[in-house]
Amino acid sequence: MHPQQPQQAYPHQPQHSGHAAYPAQTPYPAQAPYPAQAPYPAQAPYPANDQSAAAQYEFGEAENKTIGTTAGRARAWGIISLLLGVGQLMLAFSNAARASQLAQITQATGGVVSIVVGVVFIGVAASLESVVKSRGNDVALMMTALKKLS
Repeated sequence: MHPQQPQQAYPHQPQHSGHAAYPAQTPYPAQAPYPAQAPYPAQAPYPANDQSAAAQYEFGEAENKTIGTTAGRARAWGIISLLLGVGQLMLAFSNAARASQLAQITQATGGVVSIVVGVVFIGVAASLESVVKSRGNDVALMMTALKKLS
């Protein structure tokens, strides 16, 4: 070996000078564009709020007891909130609150909010009680109660 020549990495292969030793590659042939995709087959429409499967489900005795207890507690909290709201409104318009307009507005706002919360909870309690009393339509009635709560 001569010191001026670089050592080949693979001595068994001939050394090429540049790209001239490689054969010219032909370009890829022009391809036809992809055909348009066929439309998907039509699907059957989804049933609009079909509760036929849900209407057949009936809560058991233990579930009805839990729902009934929840209804009773919701009614109790609704009544408590309603009474507190009425008390706050009475306090807002009493002589003691008239000394400060800010105190009067704050008390009245709190009273109205408490009354609204109480009415919502009493409505939810009535819906939950209808779940316990009904037969064959429990899931639909439960969904009504949950919608009232939300």
